[in-house]
Amino acid sequence: MKTRTAARMLIVLLIFAGSFADRIRADDSVTKIVNSLTLEQKVGQLLMVGIPGRSLSEKDVAHLKSIKPGGIVFYGRNFHSASDIRPLISKIEAVLNDQNLPLFFAIDQEGGLVHRVRGEYFNPPSAPAIGAAHSADLAKESGRAVGIALKDLGININLSPVLDVPSDILSSPIPGRCYSDSHETVGLMGVSYIKGLRGAGVLATAKHFPGIGDARDDSHFVLPNVSWKNAQKKDNALLPFKRAVEEGIDAIMVGHVVAEPGDGENPASLSSYWIKKVLREEMGFQGLVIADNIEMKPIQYLMEVGKSAIESVKAGADIVLVSHEKKNQEAVYRSLLNAARSKELSLSRIDEAVERIIRTKKGLTKVRAGDGFSRDLASVSRAIAENSVMAIRRKDAPEMVLGTDKRILYAGYNTNMFE
Repeated sequence: MKTRTAARMLIVLLIFAGSFADRIRADDSVTKIVNSLTLEQKVGQLLMVGIPGRSLSEKDVAHLKSIKPGGIVFYGRNFHSASDIRPLISKIEAVLNDQNLPLFFAIDQEGGLVHRVRGEYFNPPSAPAIGAAHSADLAKESGRAVGIALKDLGININLSPVLDVPSDILSSPIPGRCYSDSHETVGLMGVSYIKGLRGAGVLATAKHFPGIGDARDDSHFVLPNVSWKNAQKKDNALLPFKRAVEEGIDAIMVGHVVAEPGDGENPASLSSYWIKKVLREEMGFQGLVIADNIEMKPIQYLMEVGKSAIESVKAGADIVLVSHEKKNQEAVYRSLLNAARSKELSLSRIDEAVERIIRTKKGLTKVRAGDGFSRDLASVSRAIAENSVMAIRRKDAPEMVLGTDKRILYAGYNTNMFE
């Protein structure tokens, strides 16, 4: 009996040792790549940029070669139809070709109000519809179907799901992009959707950490402030993100919001408290931290775009999103490069971010197993639509002229609207 037990223990130790050795070899290969890069290449890896049109002009090519971005984010302006995307990706790859540094190709394909690629095959159900259907299986199928559609186009990161939880659907700027006003429901639907995306081999991005659902202002135009009244409300807002981290989410986008208790001075996108202390230390997140578009007006009101990028990376962001203007992309690249040369931005912080980026990119080459779902996006959307309609009475609503015999049909999963 003792001999048999000892043999089993030996087998377990050998398996563990083999797994550990594989991890060391993988880390060594990443470290070698990082060490082989010039400072200019490293700084470029920190950038995810947008391009202005549906093709690359000579000026676009020169610009991309100059800043060497590690990723491209697509918007509706970049294609007339889905069939335009893969040829555009091929052109970008030809310009920025480096076998050791494959590119991230990202898009906001949330569904509902925000989805860049149009057409039945690319038209995802909205987050409120998924929340209303309240089915983890359907949420997972939706994520997988979206992932398959995007991967067919050559896109490897979806900047989704939204894990914000609106506290008041009448005043919050974001309820049309949220699964529910229930933190548990958002956590469940979000994690299920993440599983589906990752099952299709596409990286998922949870946003907008630490949560902008309690804000009243839109962060595209004004810097929102969130003040949680007690620790429980703060924990509730963080809960969906904690669930995503436990699931192994690939990336988290930090939002432009001042949230307290926490950091009452800096937006989360520029805050070491939120990125390093909460995300990294307390929640144990090991994936990519992406700073939301640094060009948004509330950030530009605080400081010029290059300085804000420096502060974001210093605070712990791995990737800075610069979505629109080439002049801003150039300013961010030059500011980060100069900050690194002057030691304002430490080389260790840059290397930490670049190692995480390259490790994630190397993982993209691995084939992921299917998860058993096979419906296409159109049929998944139809199933969610059929399961998301409900008739309820509304407690708190703007004044409307209705007869007493009239009923209101509302689709959603916002439980505080039930009587």
